[in-house]
Amino acid sequence: TTVGAGTDWDAFVASFTPDECMWGVFAVHGVDVRNSVTSTRLKPIQVNWVGPNVKAMQRAKAIEGQRLFGSIAKGIAVSVDAEERTDLDTKQLAIRIADCGGGH
Repeated sequence: TTVGAGTDWDAFVASFTPDECMWGVFAVHGVDVRNSVTSTRLKPIQVNWVGPNVKAMQRAKAIEGQRLFGSIAKGIAVSVDAEERTDLDTKQLAIRIADCGGGH
C-alpha cells in the first residue's frame, strides 16, 4: 500500500506512524560539479520503520517485511532502521550517503 509520494524529506518522515511497521524509499540526487562537468547520481535511501508503539509480535514480522521490501527496492545506497523520527536525521544521512561511494 502506498501511503504517500512527493519530494519533501520532512513529509516523507512524517508519513511513518508510531503504531506500524512501514518501509519507504526516498531518492536523493547527488550532484558533483567539477570544472565544466556536472555529474548527477541517484542515491536511494531505504527506511525500515518499526514505530515505537509496535507490539513485540509485529516487530518480529517486520524482519520478514524488510526482506520482502528489499527484494523490490533495488540499488539502495543507504538503508536505515528507524524507530523514532530522530533516527532519520538529515545530517547523519548526508554523511552516510557521502561514505557510500561513487562521485558523491
